[in-house]
Amino acid sequence: MKTIIIMTFFGIFAYAKNSAGVNQCHAVTPMGNFDSTKFFKGTWHMTHVTNGIFSLVCQDLETTKDGQQLFIDYSYNKNGQERNVRCKSQGQGKNGQIPFSCEINSPGFLNYFKKTKKFQATFTIMKTNYDNYALFYKCVTLESGEKTDNYVVLSRSKSDGDIPGAAKSLLEINHESMKKCSDLINADDIKSEVV
Repeated sequence: MKTIIIMTFFGIFAYAKNSAGVNQCHAVTPMGNFDSTKFFKGTWHMTHVTNGIFSLVCQDLETTKDGQQLFIDYSYNKNGQERNVRCKSQGQGKNGQIPFSCEINSPGFLNYFKKTKKFQATFTIMKTNYDNYALFYKCVTLESGEKTDNYVVLSRSKSDGDIPGAAKSLLEINHESMKKCSDLINADDIKSEVV
C-alpha cells in the first residue's frame, strides 16, 4: 500500500513538473478590437485551465484600469499563509496581448522580512464578450528564466459550467483541452509558487 501511495505521489509530481514548463510561449492570435476599459473592471473567476492538477492555479482576478495602467490582483494560500500577487502593465500591447510585470508578496513576521518574488507575464486575450466570459493565454517567465503557460477560461460568475462555444472553438483550433477548476486536487503544500 505504501508503494502505491509513493508511486501515485511521484506520478502526480512528475505530471505537474512536466506539464508546467515550456521552452517558449505559444504564438496565439489576440482578439482584434480588444477594449481594455470594458475588460479591466471588476472580478473575473478562473473556471477552466489547461495546465495544473492543483486547485490553487484557479484564482479570482481583480482587474482595474487607472489611466493607461492595467492591474490584475489575486491571492492564494500556501502552507496556511496568504500570498498576494499584483500584475501591472503600462498599457495594452497589440490588440489583446498585454505584457505585465508581477510581484508575489509573501508574508513575513509582523510584516517584517517580507519576501517579494517577481515574474513577467504576457496575457493574450483571445476572445471575450466582456460581460460573461473570456478566454486568454498566459505565458509567464520566472526570475530564473523558466517559462510556464496556461490557457484559461474566465467567467464573471463562479459557475464552472460549459465553456462558451466561441472559446471552445478557439481551443480546438489550438489543440487544447480544459479541466474544470472544481475538479482539480486541493493541495496547499506544493513546493512551487503559483503564477
